[in-house]
Parts: sequence; C-alpha cells; structure tokens
Amino acid sequence: MPSPRSVWPIAYLALVMVVLLPSTAFGMQALRQQDPLAGLRKQAERAVGSLQKATRTYEKHRSDLKQAKKKLRTTTADLHAASKRLTQLRGPLARYANAQYQNANNDVADMVVSGDPDDNLRTATDAYELIRQRTTMVSQAAGLYDSRKRLKDSAKRLVGSIETDQKRLRKEIRALRKKANHTVKMLQRKASRLGVPADRSGRLTMYACDPKSAAEAEKYPNGLIPSRYLCDLPQKGYQLRADAAVAFARLNAAYQQHFHHQACVTSAYRPISTQRALYQSKPPGYAAVPGSSNHGWGLAVDFCGGVENQGSPQFNWLRANSRKYGWMHPAWAYSGPFEPWHWEFVPQGKKPSSGGDQGDRAGS
Repeated sequence: MPSPRSVWPIAYLALVMVVLLPSTAFGMQALRQQDPLAGLRKQAERAVGSLQKATRTYEKHRSDLKQAKKKLRTTTADLHAASKRLTQLRGPLARYANAQYQNANNDVADMVVSGDPDDNLRTATDAYELIRQRTTMVSQAAGLYDSRKRLKDSAKRLVGSIETDQKRLRKEIRALRKKANHTVKMLQRKASRLGVPADRSGRLTMYACDPKSAAEAEKYPNGLIPSRYLCDLPQKGYQLRADAAVAFARLNAAYQQHFHHQACVTSAYRPISTQRALYQSKPPGYAAVPGSSNHGWGLAVDFCGGVENQGSPQFNWLRANSRKYGWMHPAWAYSGPFEPWHWEFVPQGKKPSSGGDQGDRAGS
C-alpha cells in the first residue's frame, strides 16, 4: 500500500486540475467572445463559399446547355445534308423503277443483240455497270433514310433536353439571387449587432488616412469594412482601404502629370449590399459573388476615361506604370468576360487575386 506521503502529491495535482480546468475552459470561451469579428469573418466565408459553389454549378449547367445547342446545330446540318442527298437520288430511282415496270422481263441477255462478240461484251459490261450503280444507289438511299430517321430522333431529344435545361437554368438563377439576398442580409444583421455599419454612409472626414489601419480592416468581412478604415480618393465619392488609398493617390498623381488630368474612376470600395445589387442585375459569372469581390476589401478600382479600352494610351500607361505604385491588372481580367477597366492594389507580401472560374471572379 502506498504511503500517505506518496499519495498526497497526486491528490494535490488532481485538485488543482479540477479547479483550473473549468476556469481554463471559461477563459477560452471568453477569449472567443472577445474576438467576435473572427466569428463573423468565418460565417461570411462559409456563406460566400456556399454561394460560389452554387454559382459554379450554374456555370457547369450553362456550359452543358451550350454544348447541347452546338450538337443540335451539327445534327440539324447533317439532317439537312441527308435530306438533300435523298432528294438528288429520288429522280434516278424513280426513272429506274419506271423502266423496270415497263420492261418487267428485261434481262442482260436481251441487250446482247449483235453478232459481233466485241459489241456484245461492251454492251454486257455497260449493262452490269448500270446494275452496279443501281445497287449502290439503292443502298445509299436506304442508308440515308435510316440516318435521317436517327438524326430526326436525336434532334427531337436534344430540343427536349435544351428546353428542360433552359427551365432549370432560369430556376437556378432565381435560386442564386434569392440565396445571395439572404446571405447579404444575414451578414448585415450580424454585423450590425457587433456595431459594424452595414454600409458606408457619409464621407470620411475625422480619420487620418493611416496605412497601418489596414491590419485592423482585414478583421472585418468583405463589404462590411467600417468607414474609419477607409479613405477618400481624390475622385469625389470613392473610397479605398487606407493602404490602397495612399498607393492610389501616388498613382493618380503620376497619371495626372502624364495626361494633365486625374484618372477617371467609376467604382472603388463596394459595400456588400451594392455588390449584391450588381450580382442580381447580371447573369451569374459576370459579377463576383457578394462577399468575395476585391472591391469589398477596398482593394480595387474600375477606371474609365479610356482605360476601359484595351490598347488605348491610358490603358497602356497604366499597364506600364501601375506596378511602381502597387497596382496591377490581374490575369483573370483578360478572360471572358474581359475587364480592362478593373485594377487591383496588391499589398506587400500578398499574392495577386487569381480569380478562378467566372463563378469566383474576384473583380466585378
């Protein structure tokens, strides 16, 4: 039996664990409660991920429908060609059938009427060639009839499938827009309970544009960044995250020095409700899912004034000089739908957005 002296340290340790474990669990819970923004960000990312997945499904179905329409066009062209060839064969077949009817007992031997063996051989050869052509022609006609029937059936199935797919796509668009609406409203409600304004209201006047505030801005969900972490651009009515705004001011100054006027801007930071409205107004894949656009991070601008035209002096100047100021035209913006106007700020140490497929566009 162990002595009381040897049991005491074990008992003491057990007592300490009983006392400390609940308080440690409580401390962890309190720690989680002290950082509600982390929870909000996680919820936003899950909601956005779900919406992006649904958008990708829509994109696949739209691609399938496009392929079905292409196949229908090919099938229709083949059907037209088969019908045209049958029309060409109908005349000779009709004439042959009529000749057979009028000369029911016609035979190759009847055609050999000359006493000259050479003439007879030549006549027989011609006769057998006509018979061979007739057999080929009849075989072709039978094959064309069968082919035309298969093509007609295939076209009928494709038309039915396309009509079904079109109805499904319309239904999916309605569901996507409804889901986006629900997602945005849910995030706005949760953000409001945490004291985060759902939308920017009014121009920033009381806060200095401190690039260091970007680290704090990153804690908030996309499109729900408080105004105190955004800075005005020289272009009235537009804002960006503080570090992006400072970099943009430098870019804008260089642009103005070269073109003798400020850069033209049509969009910068975009609240999540604005992104939702844009997503609702365009076909899925042509605008980023609400909560995923780089506009919602305050890291993107849409230019006008010539930049929207690839190859223009303004576009070429930005492409040649924007990286000096931390800005770039992302690679995904060159793919359909093409967006020459969309440019992004890339913070030091961060990778440019990849965009991915259209359902995950990081720009529009």
